[in-house]
Amino acid sequence: MKKELAIELLGGTPKKAAAAMGYRSIQAVYLWPDVLPQATADRVRGALSRKAAAHAEEAATSAVVDSSFIGVAHG
Repeated sequence: MKKELAIELLGGTPKKAAAAMGYRSIQAVYLWPDVLPQATADRVRGALSRKAAAHAEEAATSAVVDSSFIGVAHG
């Protein structure tokens, strides 16, 4: 995986990529080589998976809350 693609997938900026990866310093992303080692690429995929799972959980929770208001008269 190329560094540019990883950064784009993790939010579009090195700062957002560092946050998504759980890094304390943005410098860690700047130090990535142009082609990521397999271990780093796997960590990027893991971060993307966690991000997708969090969005899915948030959407499911929102759908449950929204459906609880169906049929309730307001006024």
